[in-house]
Amino acid sequence: STIESVKAFDVDALSTHIAHIAEYTPLAKVVASQSVALREFVQEHKSKLVTEDCALLLSSLSALVTPFRADLKALSALDFDPAESIAFLAAAGELLDRVNAAHHIPLPSDHSVLSLTDKRKYYQVDEFNVLVRELFQLAGVVIDCQTSIKEYQGMSPVSEEDVLDAEYAVDVLEVRIRNHRLSETEREVLRQELTQQQQKVCDIKRARAERESVAEALTGYLVFPDVASALSMDQTPLDPLEHVQTSSLEGEVGMMVKRETETLVEAE
Repeated sequence: STIESVKAFDVDALSTHIAHIAEYTPLAKVVASQSVALREFVQEHKSKLVTEDCALLLSSLSALVTPFRADLKALSALDFDPAESIAFLAAAGELLDRVNAAHHIPLPSDHSVLSLTDKRKYYQVDEFNVLVRELFQLAGVVIDCQTSIKEYQGMSPVSEEDVLDAEYAVDVLEVRIRNHRLSETEREVLRQELTQQQQKVCDIKRARAERESVAEALTGYLVFPDVASALSMDQTPLDPLEHVQTSSLEGEVGMMVKRETETLVEAE
């Protein structure tokens, strides 16, 4: 029931997650915007390199790259997982919607004239109204934070893949610009750095694809809390008639998924 969901909701953690996202959001928006600007700059200039002033081009690129890397460093230094806080506030938003859907049912002011059957209905509705009042009292802390919850609902973390792609594109352009005046030794160092960056992008994409493949293959096991938790997905409601047949598998499957997920996370 909605009342049980409200009771189970960790209201003590709500303010912490709101503070996390309030700190994360400005940085995330800036980094995402900078990534787009860098990719657009690279796209605009990479085919016109031979006709442009390399020193001026490098200066323009540096003006974009320097703040991007500084903000990206600040974003990476945050000591919390933004995805966890975003998911928590999304759950809080869904809970608010459920609370908001609950309504008090008006009752006649004088029930003494009602028939016996109607009096029974009267007290049933009256009991329901008591539960509605209790629900809104229990949800008071969440309701008080509704502005922040709604503000951050629907957010998604900055795409690590997009950021890496932007960094890689910038590295390529910088190499092409500097190759006009670098020694062979310096060029070799840049080539190695470029290769490492390219491999990092490939590793991230491969790990993400493997994780998505595992998640898709195990969709049918989301009835198990351990499996859903390991995959960071919502648990699928379990038919009570199936509980006895499946409960013995839960621990084993959950541990298997947890080990596989940890392996993929380490790969990233």
